[in-house]
Parts: sequence; C-alpha cells; structure tokens
Amino acid sequence: MKTSFFQTFLKTSSLAGFILLLSFVALKAQDIQYTFANIQSTDAGPFGSIEFDVMIQSSSDFTLGSGQVYLNYNTAAFGKNAFSSGQAIITVPPGEAYLLDQKDERIENLPAYAPPVLNNNTDSRLSIAFSQNIKGAFANPNVIDKAKKLFHVRFDFTSANFTGSPNICFEDSSPFDNQTFMAPKQTDNSGGSDSGTQIVNDIFDCTFAYTPPQTIHRGDELDVSLFPVPAKDFVNVLFYAPNQRLVEANLLDKQGRLIITKNQSLIKGESTWKLDTSTLPPGVYYLKLKDDQLMITKKIIVIQ
Repeated sequence: MKTSFFQTFLKTSSLAGFILLLSFVALKAQDIQYTFANIQSTDAGPFGSIEFDVMIQSSSDFTLGSGQVYLNYNTAAFGKNAFSSGQAIITVPPGEAYLLDQKDERIENLPAYAPPVLNNNTDSRLSIAFSQNIKGAFANPNVIDKAKKLFHVRFDFTSANFTGSPNICFEDSSPFDNQTFMAPKQTDNSGGSDSGTQIVNDIFDCTFAYTPPQTIHRGDELDVSLFPVPAKDFVNVLFYAPNQRLVEANLLDKQGRLIITKNQSLIKGESTWKLDTSTLPPGVYYLKLKDDQLMITKKIIVIQ
C-alpha cells in the first residue's frame, strides 16, 4: 500500500499527490495502544470472577470519537456466548476516572459518551463498541501517551472446578483491527453518525498487569488478598492485620490433601508472603489461614 502511494506521487508529481502522501504518512505515524491492567480474582460471580480494566493510550494526543474492540476468551472457563449468558459484563464505574465516564465540558453532568455496547461476535469472542454522544464535548484531547482506563470487564466462571487458563485476549487480526476513530471536528451540539479520522496503527497487548488489589480494612479483623490470580510461578498473599499475630497457613489441593503448611508471623498493618507455586501442577487449591480468633479460606488457581 505504501509503495503504491509513492508510485502515484512519482508519476503525477502533483501538489495533490504530495498532500495525499503527507496525509498518509501522518496517519501511519499515529499509534494507539490497548492493554489490560488491574486484573483481580473476585467473588462477584457464584463460582468466582476475573475482573480487569481495558486501557487506552496513543503516541499522539487526540480526542476519542468512537471505537470497537474484540475480546477472545476460553469457553471452558466462561461458557459460550458469554454476553447473552450473562457471564461477561462491561461497565464504566462512575467517579473512577474512566474515559468513557467523562462529561461534556460545556453542559454540566451531560455524559460525553454513550454506554458501551456489548455483543457476541462469535461464541468465543465479544465485541465492545463505544462512541461519543455529542460532538465537540472537549476542548482538549483525552487520549494521551499515558494509559487511561477506558472501561471495566468482568468474566464470571461457570464452574468452581475450572483449572486452565482464561485465555482472555484482544483479537487483532483483520477485519477486527483499525476500529478506532478520532472525534469529528464539529463543535456544535448536534448528533449524527459521521466519524472522524481513522487510526490505522493499533497495538494490542494482552499481558495482564498484575497489581495488588485494594485491601478493605475492617477494623479489628484480618484481611487477606491474593495476586496475581490465576497464578503461575508464585502468588502474593497480602495481609492486613489489626495487631501483631501468628497464623497457621495450610495449602490444600482440591481433594483436601495438605500440600504446604507453615506458621506465618504478621506485623500490625500490611505485610506480604510470597507463596511459591512453580512446582505445583495446574489446578485449584485452597489456602486456609487460621489463628485462635478466626479462619479464612482463599481459592488459588494455578496455570501452566
């Protein structure tokens, strides 16, 4: 494609050809990147859930007009047609700095973007579409070279016995790529379906960015969080203890057999224990923590 543009330019040597060439080069220089971040294992679904944010950033600042991304997933984990079966949920939590939660700068509390539209693209792929409600909602670009949260994703497992990998990843092949458009240049309040400039250099990164989940401190109770989940070589066990204490930690397999046992000393406040899972076969495990005051059980999924 690039060669044909150069050939056209050389043949015509016209001003119009030169402008067209410059426009093409400028368009190709604009990169946009979609990534995953903040993945957590939660108890939102009856058999547990995987939750994460889809992030967006660009090599050149622009205002997001519309777009569509596609997510593949493991049907053994979440079932087929995850949207219609209720196993996949897309949200834009209000007040948590999601780009699609932005308000029109000219009209107080008017949403600048419509709620994302979720559909089953195939029985193992979701499509998520998003677009501006009103043109000219922002004076300044909202997609920059620093990743921003676009929307939140939750997949609910269909069974407590699943032991494989969720295999959640962007679909980046044609015709599923190049679906992001800048906002049109109009500055009025009219609606309409016309799109702005298409961005053709999109980059999809399916690497999960594991970050510690926020611990909700409940006064005099012990709080425990795990990350990353699913685990591969290790899992961090994050404790919040209201006072110094000693807990007994037992790791059991699905059949209830004891795999690891140790006494873990906890300081007052936050502390972390790195549990080595590199030698464990893939599967479901249960970490039981107990002292003379309470007992807590956490599920750990180990993948290859």
